[in-house]
Amino acid sequence: DRQRERGLSTTTPFAFAVYGIVLNSAGMMAQAHAYGELAQRLIERWDDRRLEARTRLVVNNHVCTWTVPLAGKLDHLREAYRIGRETGDFEYAAICGQAYATNAFSAGRELTQLHEEAEAFSGFMRNYQQSPSLRLHLPLVQLVRSFLGRSVDPARLDGPDFDERAACAFADASGSASLVFVTLSDVLIARYHFGSAREAFEVAERARPHQPGAASTYHLVNFHTYAPLAASRLFDAAEAGEREALLARGGS
Repeated sequence: DRQRERGLSTTTPFAFAVYGIVLNSAGMMAQAHAYGELAQRLIERWDDRRLEARTRLVVNNHVCTWTVPLAGKLDHLREAYRIGRETGDFEYAAICGQAYATNAFSAGRELTQLHEEAEAFSGFMRNYQQSPSLRLHLPLVQLVRSFLGRSVDPARLDGPDFDERAACAFADASGSASLVFVTLSDVLIARYHFGSAREAFEVAERARPHQPGAASTYHLVNFHTYAPLAASRLFDAAEAGEREALLARGGS
């Protein structure tokens, strides 16, 4: 009742942003985009910016990335990270950093610079004890290292700050669909490019049940890009093996 009497409040932009996720889930992406843009415009009405970083995160990572080129939202996520740090919203600043790094990788940003930025985000997360975001972020850091040729085995996300097997075990034990899916989606990319089709397919099957944990994020796009590619390569390899076996037996 009080809300109806007084109209909009400082929480309204965040509420509209979250509503955009609901609309996306219903396939109403154009409407979701409109609510996301409205949420960002409404932020300017108040001096109180305590919810600004999280509002901009939701808009630019979950809502509007489906209606504009992915690269077009990267600077907004970088700015949301800065705002979160300045306003003391360290939790959402960390999430903004993690989201920026993942989306920048998917958008094809230059990897050397991205690695430097990703390492800086890691340092922030450690300094401000943002362990949940750090666990989501470190697989991506190691994936970038793999593509830069800085890993002993690029097919495995093992490096100075990350142990793939231990991270996957922790994710499974945590019960967090988000942590499991985000970790495995990065492992999937490494296996596809640097490992075998069978390994990539097996990782995709492990990740598949946990897709709701990454709802309305670009991790889903990566998964639905690489899972079919891995399955296709595996099928082609199996079909080629059958042809060779048939020819060896004198078939035609």
